Amino acid sequence: MNKYLISIVVPFFNEEEVVDSFFKRLTESINKCEKDDSEIKFELIFVDNGSTDNTFDILSNLNDESRNIKIIKLIRNFGIDGGLKAGLSHSQSDAIILIHGDLQDNPDEIFSLIKYWKQGYKQVVIKYKPTKRENLLRKIGSYFYYKWATFASNGLIMSGVSDFRLISKEVLNTYLQLPESINLLRGILVWPGYTYKIHESEKSQRIYGKSKLDIPTIIKYFKLPISLSPRLLYVIPAISILLFLFGSLFITVTFFYWIFSGNLIIEIEPRLTILIIITMLTSIMLGVVAAYLGIIFEEIKRRPNFIVEQVINKS
Repeated sequence: MNKYLISIVVPFFNEEEVVDSFFKRLTESINKCEKDDSEIKFELIFVDNGSTDNTFDILSNLNDESRNIKIIKLIRNFGIDGGLKAGLSHSQSDAIILIHGDLQDNPDEIFSLIKYWKQGYKQVVIKYKPTKRENLLRKIGSYFYYKWATFASNGLIMSGVSDFRLISKEVLNTYLQLPESINLLRGILVWPGYTYKIHESEKSQRIYGKSKLDIPTIIKYFKLPISLSPRLLYVIPAISILLFLFGSLFITVTFFYWIFSGNLIIEIEPRLTILIIITMLTSIMLGVVAAYLGIIFEEIKRRPNFIVEQVINKS
């Protein structure tokens, strides 16, 4: 009997402290999956995303006699999505599971992802529920980010969704054919319209190492949803119309004030406030246009999302 082959793609960046623990947890979970479901088998695709510590050496020494392990070393760090795409590009399986290697994604959820996939869903996405242990600042930041991302991407990025997901080979093939250089996976994988299932879970607390989320990465992730939809460009004409109506109203009020009072002088403070508001709105509109111009600039260069330095196959 032919078995379904499922690839598990895992990006790593400076995770030397967690690789062995993650590998142990992952193999325990997938061994249980293979025991409970005789129709599936797994291969592991680990991506070293330009680590500067011993992550690649540790990955190179991993062994699993029961399944194939592929280790891909990128020449430098290409971001989370670049690392994931590198792994996806080296998969030829029936389905692919994306999971991060910091143990905040629970490998035990893999069985649920496969269960829904076998029910016919082309994509199964893990959505994380808010937890009490999250600090208040992170909760507030996450709330506003997803509100922004959902609006800017025209609904392609949903609140709470993660990169932890299963996609079918149909979704993968479609994704790899898309010409975009800028790719935010959690949004662009939804765009084709394949059926998907949301599965709620709870994010585990990081035990080893520290978060790689820094200020430049945060700024990048606030910018990336714009690349998924021109929606914000459609907002600019609406703001322009509002400014026109606001300006027309101001001129009309000024005119009638002059007619009835015979005095054209109006207190400076209201006019200054109006000028500041108009300047702020204009600056926002120019910022949106500049962001889209930046995206166009990145796209026309057609640079690759990743560059592979070395591939190790362990059968």
